[in-house]
Amino acid sequence: MLDPKQQIELINNSKSYVEIFSDISLWKTESKRLLVAIHPDRCSLPGATEASVKLINYMKEIESGITHLDDAGKVTYFPNYLTIEGDVELLKISLKNYEMLVKISNEAFRKYLPEKMELTGNVLKITLKDRAVPLVSCSDLPQEHLNWILSRMLEFCSWLDSVDYSHNGINPESIYVVPATHGVIFISFYHLNEMNKKISSVSGRFSSFYPEKTFREKTSNTSIDIECAKRTIIYSGGDKSGLGISLKGKLNFDWLNFVLRFSSGCTFDVYKEYRKMIDKNFEKKFYVLNI
Repeated sequence: MLDPKQQIELINNSKSYVEIFSDISLWKTESKRLLVAIHPDRCSLPGATEASVKLINYMKEIESGITHLDDAGKVTYFPNYLTIEGDVELLKISLKNYEMLVKISNEAFRKYLPEKMELTGNVLKITLKDRAVPLVSCSDLPQEHLNWILSRMLEFCSWLDSVDYSHNGINPESIYVVPATHGVIFISFYHLNEMNKKISSVSGRFSSFYPEKTFREKTSNTSIDIECAKRTIIYSGGDKSGLGISLKGKLNFDWLNFVLRFSSGCTFDVYKEYRKMIDKNFEKKFYVLNI
């Protein structure tokens, strides 16, 4: 256990509450213990006041949740669950599609889906097995994390392709990352549709991510998920346009070249080719993601 001086330094140097609480499920107990140890009323060490304020702000952040928007409305997320409040018809569609995917998914791909979804009025509560954060809040991610996030997206898309479905709405708001396991969870299924069938909707907030032919042919196909996954990972690398031009020279040349050129085909073949490129250019290592 760290002494008060070390705790103060840890808190003041932290960027997220994840760096403070050893077990996020015990944050209330942990935060009370820390406040007793470092509060300036009891602790005269330098930085105690700043650390206490920062810790209290972390507590408020966990208690009230953090928000962002998605196609249906306002999303508020907490360590192990989130709520989406908004367009009830879209939420019903997402819930229906989620329940269908749960029925047909095997154990290997069940990890890409939330634990549970419950709709009450115009609020959809989504329960997650592990702490996860929205990809849209992870800006300028380093190469080592872009690698595995894209790998997980392509793996999920490969499974969808194998059961003749296309997600049709992959974007930074629809995906949550699980730092502890290097996993991803898809939290919305508004635009999911059977492959080669007429699509009824796309993500208006990220319409620029779709292949141009989507708006001409209006048909579900693998190129939609592949192109949206590509644009999403580029967005997460710091290029909000999804085009990748500003990332040249900043990321591994072979990786960026691969991402920029792949756009269609069997998603499993794209995934296999991607894994070969990753194995060739990067060492196998688990990189801690402190977010």
